[in-house]
Amino acid sequence: MAEMLKIDHICKTFNAGTINEKVALNGVDLTLEDGDFVTVIGGNGAGKSTTLNAVAGVWPVDSGKIFIGGDDVTKLSEYKRAKYLGRVFQDPMTGTATTMSIEENMAIAARRGRKRGLSWGITKAERDTYREMLKTLDLGLEDRLTSKVGLLSGGQRQAITLLMASIQKPKLLLLDEHTAALDPKTAAKVLEISDKIISDNHLTAMMVTHNMKDAIAHGNRLIMMHEGKVILKTEYADITNLGKDNKSGYIVKNTEGKYGIVDFSGNIILDMKYDEIAKVYGNDYYVVKKSGKQILVKKDGTEILTTGFDEITEILKNIDNGIIYKKDNKYGVMKTTGEVTIEASYEYLSEAKSGVFIAKKDGKYGVIDLQKDIKVELKYNSIYYNEKADIYIAEDAEFNNDIIDSTYTVKLTGILLDIDTEKGYIEIRQDEEHKYYNFKFEAKNESDIFNSHTLFISKKNGKY
Repeated sequence: MAEMLKIDHICKTFNAGTINEKVALNGVDLTLEDGDFVTVIGGNGAGKSTTLNAVAGVWPVDSGKIFIGGDDVTKLSEYKRAKYLGRVFQDPMTGTATTMSIEENMAIAARRGRKRGLSWGITKAERDTYREMLKTLDLGLEDRLTSKVGLLSGGQRQAITLLMASIQKPKLLLLDEHTAALDPKTAAKVLEISDKIISDNHLTAMMVTHNMKDAIAHGNRLIMMHEGKVILKTEYADITNLGKDNKSGYIVKNTEGKYGIVDFSGNIILDMKYDEIAKVYGNDYYVVKKSGKQILVKKDGTEILTTGFDEITEILKNIDNGIIYKKDNKYGVMKTTGEVTIEASYEYLSEAKSGVFIAKKDGKYGVIDLQKDIKVELKYNSIYYNEKADIYIAEDAEFNNDIIDSTYTVKLTGILLDIDTEKGYIEIRQDEEHKYYNFKFEAKNESDIFNSHTLFISKKNGKY
């Protein structure tokens, strides 16, 4: 198949050499074959719309080349590239002349790039053509040819803009988050129309979106961008972040419904042969489901733990300590050899730091270690660990807080108001007074903690 778009290692930096310097594109490479419909996904600032603007010629790239239909358009201005492109923007008001009628807008689009004469602006044959085109939208617009575009809804305007952008069958159709400003129902309709127009006219298209479901559901290819680079090119049926962000890799599903894991660049970490992959991982170990049962596997696919549990809920920080498992709705700890070090007898179990666990039994929380020694008595309504401060915060039945240090000693008691790990202080109410301590539990004054620009609400002698 012929290459319809080739982006060859383009780079773009805004405000270069200044304090506001921003590397927007950092060596983007992408090729679209004739008839490809590629969706582009990524977070804010990933470079999605910047890439579309580079292709459209909104501004020149710093380096690299762009080819459309085999022609080098890198140095062409925006208006000279217009003959190659159709484009629909995020704002429904962009791309149409709002004070002109539907048929006038379509006529302008149909005559784009052509010489203008003094004949009638819209012939009967053209009007009939526009009416038939509008019928395909199924929005009733075929009977409103003379209506002003500015009086239409956002969805109707975007549908008309799609028709206008494709009326001359451009070599490349650019859709820049064209449903982002629409309500979900209207957005779904516009995406349906987009699919139909692209398919019926055999167009090559590139669609930017923030919506992962839309990115997967539409088009035949998906690419993901991050920090100005294409980090993933896929033809998967589904893709989700393994962790909170994409730095841990992606859970992907192939067209046969099997799951695997790929890294930032699309390299396979775990083969696509599993029924499900849980977002439980660490130390190059992963929790997967095979034949209806969870198992622990290594990065190379070696099966480590397959029996003795109903579910794996956590891989421990030191893999030699194993995993937290669940059996009959109780939690315990099992080594990767299968040896049980803590029987499944707890209502809750989660590793706070290596080999130390927050546990719940008989409705009360405390802290235990791998030897099942009780470090903090299981008597609290709740307890959590602040890793940066290396302290435990427990709440008793009276809603008072015990602040417990790394030696499992209660250092403070009161109502916890704040823990600021950046400034390194604890704010707690004791005896109706606000008091401050550093993480060594040394008492501090407000002036030790805050600078002169910090404002406080104060109470003295019963007055605020």
